Formats: sequence, structure tokens, C-alpha cells
Amino acid sequence: MYIWPDCFPCITKMFMEVARNSLDDEQTIQTFTGMIEKHRPKTPRDFKVTSPEIIRDLWVVFHEMSGIADPLKKMKKKQNDTALSLHPSVKKSVLESNDPLASAIKFSISGNAIDIMTIRTEQPVEEIIQTLQSFSLDAASTEQFRERLSRAKKIVFFGDNCGEIVFDKILIEIIQGHFGSDVTFVTRTLPVLNDATLEDALYAGMDAVTHTVENGIRQPLPGTIIEKLPEELRELTCESDLVISKGGGNYDTLTEEAGLKGKISFLLQAKCRPYVTLYRVPLGSPIIANI
Repeated sequence: MYIWPDCFPCITKMFMEVARNSLDDEQTIQTFTGMIEKHRPKTPRDFKVTSPEIIRDLWVVFHEMSGIADPLKKMKKKQNDTALSLHPSVKKSVLESNDPLASAIKFSISGNAIDIMTIRTEQPVEEIIQTLQSFSLDAASTEQFRERLSRAKKIVFFGDNCGEIVFDKILIEIIQGHFGSDVTFVTRTLPVLNDATLEDALYAGMDAVTHTVENGIRQPLPGTIIEKLPEELRELTCESDLVISKGGGNYDTLTEEAGLKGKISFLLQAKCRPYVTLYRVPLGSPIIANI
């Protein structure tokens, strides 16, 4: 999905959060703000780009100006720690539910509530997740996803943020237990925003559940572009029976991959106007998009 006019103000806000959390010098912050504005799309042609690609370019600028490669490292650990503290009760809830798969999907999507880049509230995370659990999954989309899972022997699962990857573990375990699928979980290679790297995924214990690899993209890209994957992972993705994509960044980039049409399912939360408009759901709703 190419960038909407609504997207750039959100990108600006995210980078101001990064700058304020990691820089003390006001002049440097002001200079960086000017650099952000230089990347603002100004003509229709400029909008033929995805948000993750703009974020990548701005992340490089920030790194060069500050010398800081992973400014949110401590916050990412906090996100994972928060999710890990909730993991036992969430897993118990999933296993005791009438439909463990649907429950695991909802927790996997609502786990994105532990997102320091978009969530600004004093409400406890437990309450946020409980609120998000009150949203209903679209029945038709859920059943189509279930049917795809029933036929998928090999699955490639592209993860998103720290924190939510802990709940992705539960979903993967349910998928493995119900369908016997071989799942490969994929992280970012380079740190960007609060996205999970291989180090973050190992800290969260993902490798104890399933085969876990990094995407091999040597750019701070908060998304996935198939042609930039190393050959082995690119072939695994293209030859898989199903690709599961988590989060908005992966959605924005992978919806542009024509070769995955018919075998990719997106699990995300409607955090902003583009997703609300495209899927006609209330803000904050879970989305399953089988494309």
C-alpha cells in the first residue's frame, strides 16, 4: 500500500518521539526536524512509495546525525518484558477458550497494543488488551484464514513489534498443534523503530517454539520487500503454502508483492484512517485480510 496523505504526520510524530527520547541537544532535534520535512511527499508522483521506505530513509538520516543505531533498545526490552509477564495468563485464556485459534489470533493482533510508537496512554496494558479483546473478528475472514491454515504445510510468518511477538508465539503453537504446520518466524535484521530483531525474538523465547531467522535485509526497513531478502529466504517465502504477515509495516510493503497474491494473510490492527477506510471497521479493530 502506497503512502496516504494521512501517513506523513504520523511518521513525523514517531520520529519526534525517537528524537526526544534519545537526544538532549535541542539544536540537533531542530535540524533533524528540518530533514524530516525534506522527505514529505509533495507531488502525486512522490506518493508512489510505501511508508516503511520513507521511515527507512529517515532512520538512516537519524543514525548519521546521532550515531545511535538502536535508540529504542531499552523500550523494546520493556515491551517484551511486559508481554512476557502477561504470557502465562494469556496462554491459559487461549487454551481454555471455546475456539483457541480465534482467541490466539485476537491476542496476536491485540498484542500490538504494546506499541510505544503509537500508544500514548496511562491505561495499563492489561486493560488495553482486554479492551481490544472485546472487538469481534470478522467471521468470514477468520474462517478463510482457518481454511488456509488447514492446507498449509509450510508457513513463513513475518513478525512485527517487540511485545506482540510474545503473543505470536502462542498463535504459532496453536497453529502447530492444530494443523502440524512447519512455521518459520522472520524478524528484522537491523533495528528500526520498535520492530523485533533476531536478538529481541530470542529474548522473547521464539526459538523455543519454532525456527526463527532474521530477514537479511541490510537496511533499517520496518517492512518486507521480497526482492531484498537473501535468496534462501526468498525461495522459502515464494515456495511456502502460506505467508502470515503481522502489522502495518509488513502490510504496506507486502501488499505490493503481486507474487504472493492468493497465499498471504495479514493480521493487523486498524490504528489509523487508511486501514479504517479500506476495511470499513472502527478504529482499533483487529483485521484479518486474506489477499
